[in-house]
Amino acid sequence: MDSQSKTDTSTEVPDFVIEDELDVMKALVERFTVRGVDAKVTEEEFTYEDEKGRPISQTQRYVEAAIPVGNKHRTVYIPEGSEVLGLARDSQVELWQLIEGYDAIWSPVTNEVECVVVGATRIALSRVLQAIDAGTDVREMADIPDIDFPSPAGISIRIGPSRDEWAVLSGSAVANRRRPTLKLRGDAINTHHHARDILERIGNSVFLQIDFATQSAMYLQRERGGLSVRMPRRRDWRPAPPSHEYDSEPMELYWYARSARGMPLLQYLAFYQVLEFYYPIYSEKQAQKVVKDRFKGPLFDIHREADLSALLSAIRTATAGRGFGDERSQLNATIEECVTPDELRQFIESDKQRNEFLTSNKGADTVVRGHTINLKKSATTDLRGEVADRVYAIRCRIVHSKAGFDDAEGSGSMMLPFSPESRALAHDISLISFLAREVLVAGSRPLHLTP
Repeated sequence: MDSQSKTDTSTEVPDFVIEDELDVMKALVERFTVRGVDAKVTEEEFTYEDEKGRPISQTQRYVEAAIPVGNKHRTVYIPEGSEVLGLARDSQVELWQLIEGYDAIWSPVTNEVECVVVGATRIALSRVLQAIDAGTDVREMADIPDIDFPSPAGISIRIGPSRDEWAVLSGSAVANRRRPTLKLRGDAINTHHHARDILERIGNSVFLQIDFATQSAMYLQRERGGLSVRMPRRRDWRPAPPSHEYDSEPMELYWYARSARGMPLLQYLAFYQVLEFYYPIYSEKQAQKVVKDRFKGPLFDIHREADLSALLSAIRTATAGRGFGDERSQLNATIEECVTPDELRQFIESDKQRNEFLTSNKGADTVVRGHTINLKKSATTDLRGEVADRVYAIRCRIVHSKAGFDDAEGSGSMMLPFSPESRALAHDISLISFLAREVLVAGSRPLHLTP
């Protein structure tokens, strides 16, 4: 069960006072229960220090409600001593549910759906308002005006400020509870599936029209959160004078990847391009090794046609691209030249969650089917080939976005930016960022400051 973070309000001073808060919380639980939502009042004791360092114990009470999200649930916490409790008391929050994948709520009772809109600035909304009513004086327009958009039969469309129910269920900070939202109402909004489907269809149609006409990019806010991974910091690090320099092109790609937080597909591809930059160098090294090994063979005869044919076959370049071999073999050659088997195994095993995700069938099925990294083999087993196959398969899922993609790699259909798979890429991004760093280091040179 997913859970939003509990809000510690012990040091906050509410702008108002709710008399008999416990009674209000019990009444709220009853309202949720009548609607079939599991809810209860819970208590949590915590300790903090006062200005003199003395420990102070305090008990915090919450209404804890399991709000439906399709066929799942998400726990929402409504704390005492907070404005959120007042909003919940005065609204019909028990009539609303959450929509999977979006920062949105919907009601099977009122047949409405509401989703936060990104990019709906005051200027952008004023352009829409003037296009609908040319006589509007935007100087007196509210920061988030109510805009009734032309609607098809059976659905009403409005852009306006968010309702209190969204602020309660979204876990939004109360100070920011008024956000621009797209509001839809219609009898067809009667199940979670229909609510989400209609939200996507209408939202994409409305906002693409606005984008074309006003050059204002608005879009539906996707669900916040997702898998997050923190890379460990070096506690023993001490600054040292720079001693090496790095190729500028892959460094630019590396910093681009590091800055693309919240955009997992873009981040993954940028790290992949760091590796790709070095394909010609390391695939050629492997090709040279193949040639040397063939020439060193005691039975190799330069005058024998069959031996020359075998040599040419071994080093034949791909018909497209640079370097020797196809892209997958060039990736494998780059990883083998820049990362040792022990370094790779140690990186995977150094984090329990990363280890479990990359080596489990569940983790592989979530991101790229059939490419589990098998650590259960001998400790001396070289994992670089399996890692290269997984990296390449994910790359193919991201870039093969054409209609009718036939999944030639056998790793799954195309991966979309806001899909559950992209939200689960964090451990694979940490893996490819590790490979990118190792390749950058392997390709570095001693620092030279002379022109």
